[in-house]
Amino acid sequence: AFVRNDGSPQLSMCAMLTGSFSNILLDYVFMYPLGMGMFGAAFATGLAPVISLAVLSLHFIKGPRRILPRVSLPGYRALLDCGRLGGASFVNEISSGVVLFVFNRVILTISGETGVAAYGVVANLALVAMSIFTGLCQGSQPLISLAYAEGDLPRAKAVRNLGYQFAGIVSAICMAVLFFTRENAAKIFGASPQVTQEVARILPIFIVGFLFASISRVTTAFFYAINQNVHAYLLIYGEPLLLFLLLLVLPTAIGIQGTWLAVPISQIVTAAASLLLIWKEKQHTTKTALTDSQNS
Repeated sequence: AFVRNDGSPQLSMCAMLTGSFSNILLDYVFMYPLGMGMFGAAFATGLAPVISLAVLSLHFIKGPRRILPRVSLPGYRALLDCGRLGGASFVNEISSGVVLFVFNRVILTISGETGVAAYGVVANLALVAMSIFTGLCQGSQPLISLAYAEGDLPRAKAVRNLGYQFAGIVSAICMAVLFFTRENAAKIFGASPQVTQEVARILPIFIVGFLFASISRVTTAFFYAINQNVHAYLLIYGEPLLLFLLLLVLPTAIGIQGTWLAVPISQIVTAAASLLLIWKEKQHTTKTALTDSQNS
C-alpha cells in the first residue's frame, strides 16, 4: 500500500502478482517433485511475501521515492491517527474469520457436517468475488484521495462513480457465472454428491448479495478517501454486527434457510445505508455550495 501511494502502483501490482503466483508454483514444486508434503505448502506460503518484498524493494532503489523511510519514534498523535484509520480495516479483516467460525457453529448444530462442507465451498467461491471488490477499492482510494486533497471533489466523485459501474458489471458477471455453473462449482473442491447438491441449492442465495456488497465497499473506500471516517465506520462496523444479529434470530425462526439468508440481507441493508449516506453527503455539499454562493 505504501509503494502504491508513493507513486509506483505498477510495481506494487507486480509485487503482489509475483508473490501470489510464486506461492502457487512453489506449492506444486515443494509438495510433489520435492516430496515435502504439507510442510512444503506452508513453506511456499511463507516465501510468497518475502518474494513480494524483494520486488517492492526496487521502489527504494530506483523508484520515485517521494517519501523515504527513516528510523524515528512516532508521536502518540500519529499512532492514534493510524489506529483510528486502520481500526475499521482491522475489523473488516477479522470479521471474516469470526463470521466463518460463527457460521460453522450454527450450521453444524442445524444441518450437520454436510452443511458445514457446503458452506466452506460457497464461502471460498464468494471470497473470489469479494477479493475483486477489495482490489477495486484499494486501487481507487489513491485516486480519490489525490483529487480530494487538490480540492477537486467532482473528480473524486467521478472516480467513485466509475467504481460503482465497474463493480456492478463485475458482480453481474460473477453472479451469472456462478448461477449457471452452480451444479459443477462444488466439484472443483472434490465435494461429495450430497455436498454438491447442497451447494447448488444455497449458492443462488449467496450470490444475490454480490451487487450490494460491491456498492457498500466502494462507498466505504470513498468515505475513507475524503476523510468522512464516521460514515466509513458506520458501514464497515455495521455489516458484521447486523450479520451476527441475524444469525441469532433467523436460524431460530426459520431454520437453516435463515442461516443462508443472513448474508445477503446484511449486505442489502448495508448497501441501502451506504446510498443513504451518499445522498446525505450530496445534500450537504449542495447546501454548503448554495450558502457560499449567497454569501458571495
